[in-house]
Amino acid sequence: MYENGTETDLGELELALVSAAIRLSESYDVDTSLASPGTLQSIQDAVAVIARLGSPPLRVSVARDLVAADFDIDQLWPLLESTLGTGIEVTRASLEDWRDELRDAGPTVSWPGFPPERR
Repeated sequence: MYENGTETDLGELELALVSAAIRLSESYDVDTSLASPGTLQSIQDAVAVIARLGSPPLRVSVARDLVAADFDIDQLWPLLESTLGTGIEVTRASLEDWRDELRDAGPTVSWPGFPPERR
């Protein structure tokens, strides 16, 4: 047992993070060395788990990387909602504004050639 959950929660979060990373690579049409899990999650399923189980800094970091890859608002809704500031009403417009702020902040990765240009 972990302080904030169970081993099952950790496994579920790891699967979601690997799935999100693979889906991110696919969105850029870039190969990854990550082994595809037997149950690769959709981006919607992965972000729902990350929104539920991820720490606030993890959720924001993942959201920044995914909005940079142009996943649409409906695909990222639970993650964007989970990172929206307190006291802000959750509406499509507020999530679009938040997505734009995250996109302006840029991806969390500082690596030459990432994110790659679209092919």
